[in-house]
Amino acid sequence: MHVLPYLILARLHRAAIDARRRARTWHHVAWSIAAGVATALMIAIGVSAGLVFWALDLWWVAVVLGLGFLIPAVAGPVARAVFVPAGWVRAAYYAGLASRPGTDAPAYALCLAAWAWMHAPRPAGEAWIAARRDARVPLGDGEVVVTALMLAGRGDHDGARTLLRSVTMLVEDHPSVRELAGEWLAVDAAARGAWDALHADAVAARFPATPLTYFLEGVAARRVSGAGAPGAFELRTRWLLAPHRRATHDLLALTPLAPATPSSSSGHAAAGAHDGPAPLPRAVAAHLTFGAHPPSASGLAATVRAWDHALADSDTHGWLSRRALELDAPLGAVDRALREVA
Repeated sequence: MHVLPYLILARLHRAAIDARRRARTWHHVAWSIAAGVATALMIAIGVSAGLVFWALDLWWVAVVLGLGFLIPAVAGPVARAVFVPAGWVRAAYYAGLASRPGTDAPAYALCLAAWAWMHAPRPAGEAWIAARRDARVPLGDGEVVVTALMLAGRGDHDGARTLLRSVTMLVEDHPSVRELAGEWLAVDAAARGAWDALHADAVAARFPATPLTYFLEGVAARRVSGAGAPGAFELRTRWLLAPHRRATHDLLALTPLAPATPSSSSGHAAAGAHDGPAPLPRAVAAHLTFGAHPPSASGLAATVRAWDHALADSDTHGWLSRRALELDAPLGAVDRALREVA
């Protein structure tokens, strides 16, 4: 009986994330409302059942039923809103265990603990987390995210950023862990004003999107005038569903960035770099040209450079991501395909 609340919340949570990743804001809104209603019902059922059995003098049944319905509904939000900001490492860990079913729970709990430690770094907490991380074998996405968050807690944001981006190359896949990784990267990009990078991550669907990530991705799309950027009303809806609304309110008023204007000294070089076909057609043309002539070192080098440029180009990633969505490809298929091609 106590497993049912976990399964209901987990299913609604995944449905909301899937709707976000398909750029269907209103589907996301509907599933988020359903998840909220389910949470409220579970709390109401837990409290009501507890009171009934308490009145019947079956206090132990009241406690079991009450906790069975209440814990999965409140443990996650309490951990993120209270334990993590307060730096309570162990409380965040055990709340994370209680908030997730299945194999996701230990990895997610350890990441919450590292997130809490990041807010209040202390040697005892670091040793406690490291001991549990090192006991987990083989190395997976949970351990990488824990290490990255601890690097961020020491001030090494570049190292944390690199480690978190490497998570997509790992076989082990805990969706809840990758949600946290994507949220950290989204907040970091917004803080640095790296809207292009954030929009590229959103288009490529590199990470499952939490409500906060989804809102920041909408801001990024509007800032870079990306295709399918949400309108003002849609963006405000995403903001209402995300946490930290007071801190993020000013982002609603951001306007699209003005196109960069090259200086006179670099104007000709910049113009030359963007003249001609886009990187992907250029790479295909270079490949065909190389195959149509006798092999040469210079031809091979030019072809490799063209493909490197194409595979790193945000427009190429955007086109591939749109095709992946149209073909209903699994999450992360674009990144895996690009790695195989490279």
